Amino acid sequence: MRENGFDYPLHPLQCLTWALFPVVLLDFYWLLLPLLPGEATRWAVGTVYTAAAATTFFCAWITAAVDPRDPSVAAAAPPATNRLARCCEPLALWPPPVGEDTCRCYLCQVHVFASSKHCRFCDKCVLRFDHHCKWLNTCVGAKNYGYFLAVIASTCVFTTMQLALSVYVVVELAVPDRRRSAVAARARRHAVGRERGVDAVLALVCAYAALLVPLVVLIGQLALFHAMLVRRGLTTYEYILGEQRVDERPSAPPRTICEPCAPPIPPATPEDSPDLVVVERGRGDGSPRRAGPAGGSPAPTSGDIGAAGGVSSTSTI
Repeated sequence: MRENGFDYPLHPLQCLTWALFPVVLLDFYWLLLPLLPGEATRWAVGTVYTAAAATTFFCAWITAAVDPRDPSVAAAAPPATNRLARCCEPLALWPPPVGEDTCRCYLCQVHVFASSKHCRFCDKCVLRFDHHCKWLNTCVGAKNYGYFLAVIASTCVFTTMQLALSVYVVVELAVPDRRRSAVAARARRHAVGRERGVDAVLALVCAYAALLVPLVVLIGQLALFHAMLVRRGLTTYEYILGEQRVDERPSAPPRTICEPCAPPIPPATPEDSPDLVVVERGRGDGSPRRAGPAGGSPAPTSGDIGAAGGVSSTSTI
């Protein structure tokens, strides 16, 4: 059982995330910020950018470090061996579910809350499972979803700001009429007074801008998608299951005003279909409540979310 996102094996996308972050910061602090005219402007822009970037780093670290598993699984499992997971446990954000049904997970061998789902990547039930994020190499659930939203929002702020500044600098350096502006003058000093150095600065800014465009688009899509989920009160997992039910629903045949309604189809029972298994379900007492399909439902992963809502983050139970 993996306790948090820093347990091995590390995911390649997680390594790419932590490697790309300082590269993006280098573009702003070493290239863009020194070119801005006016000390007050540089201080104001730098302060806002630093606050957003620091929020991204802190919240991404907490999202990956918190163990999001169901409290019943945590109580039944041995004490956490990951020191980082133990230290970050007080930072977990989750109101205890009140009156929520429970069901028995036959993999964890405990009764968990109905909103919990078993992630096959992490091999544990996650409280109010949202999705498994490969970029942070951890499950996102009730305990760390607030930090995950903060990561999306703050990343959207500082990457959009950086892309806007890149476009501004490119215009100041590329348009011939603007070559005598304050930005161009600072670029010459930045390039040790050489005109060719200004062209090199322009090329670097353009290269970083090309890197930022897809990043801003993807983060923007992710922000809009999760804003929609929060407004509807859904998780990513619930949204994708709902979309799958809509896709699998057969189209209704055309009806006339005189056509009688078809009789309701009787519910299936375990005797009618060997694919149904009875799942213990209740309020913690293990009393049977309903039947569910054998094998469970696939949980969302990065690719699933991209197909359903224009987002890229993946998970499966």
